[in-house]
Amino acid sequence: MPPLSESLLDDAAEAFRDLDQYRTQLAADRQTLVDVQKFLRPYRDHVQRGVLRAAKRLTKANSEYENAQRQQRQAAEELDNRNKSLGVEENRLGELRMQIADAGAALEALQSRPEMQDASRLDQLKKSIDRQSAELQDIAQDLQRARDEHTAAQGKIEAAQQQCNDRHATATKASDKA
Repeated sequence: MPPLSESLLDDAAEAFRDLDQYRTQLAADRQTLVDVQKFLRPYRDHVQRGVLRAAKRLTKANSEYENAQRQQRQAAEELDNRNKSLGVEENRLGELRMQIADAGAALEALQSRPEMQDASRLDQLKKSIDRQSAELQDIAQDLQRARDEHTAAQGKIEAAQQQCNDRHATATKASDKA
């Protein structure tokens, strides 16, 4: 084999020197990378803890929002039930008023007829009217109680709706911060 030209040997030597420089630079770059990773570790840990805190706040706000929605649904159902019972009581009250009016008219008719002056019959009708009047008063009290409960249920719904809106706003703020 013929000897290699000097320019070729110079190129090879230059390449080996460049290779050594690259090797040295690579080792320095790797060490820099390790140093940067050590430097960033506390910051990364701090950011990770912050993200976890934000996620916990967001989860808590979402849970409170869902609870408020559940309470609102329950209050709405309770209000519907109270409205139904209120309607039933109002119908019953109307029926009893009609019965009392009919009994009163019958009493007046009986009292105005001369042949129907039987005192025991009139007393029975009066007692019936008194009983129905007492029942009417009881129903009127029940109706008032149902109205009061209806008003309280509406207040609960409004409070639950406000609480739901507040928690939704809190959840929105927490998600914006996250």
